Amino acid sequence: MKHKLATVSLAAALFASSAFAQSATDLSGTWTGSYIAASPANSNKPFPRFGKAEWRLDITHQEENAFFGTSQWRYDGGDWTKYQATGSIRSDGSGVVSILEAAENPPYTVNSVSNGQLIDDKIYIDFQGLRLGTSYSTVLEKQD
Repeated sequence: MKHKLATVSLAAALFASSAFAQSATDLSGTWTGSYIAASPANSNKPFPRFGKAEWRLDITHQEENAFFGTSQWRYDGGDWTKYQATGSIRSDGSGVVSILEAAENPPYTVNSVSNGQLIDDKIYIDFQGLRLGTSYSTVLEKQD
C-alpha cells in the first residue's frame, strides 16, 4: 500500500510540474516603452539630469519561466545602447517579472536590475541602473 501511495504521489508531482512548464506565460517578442529618466549629478553635470528616452526589450529565448534576449535604450531618438538581458516571470502565477542587464563584452558587468508585473499583456516595470544611478518606471507593451 505504501508503494502504491508513493507511486501515485510521484505521478501527481510529475504531472503538476509538466503542467506548470506548459502554462508558463510566453514573453517572447519585442516589448517597448517610453519614459522620463532621472540620473544623479556627476563630474560632467553638477545637477540632476532628466531625459526622455525609449526602452526596447527583445526576448529571443524562453524556457519555462526563464528568458534571455537584448535590452536597448536611447535618449531623444539617438543611438541605441545595447545590453544582454536575462530574466524570469515568477512561477507562482502572480505575473511578477525580474530582469538583469549585463554588458555584451567582458567583463560582463551588471548594468541594471528591473522588477515589474505583467498585467493585461503589459509589463509595468521599475528600472534601477547600477552604474550611473539612473532610475525610471515605464510600461512595456508587446509589439506585433
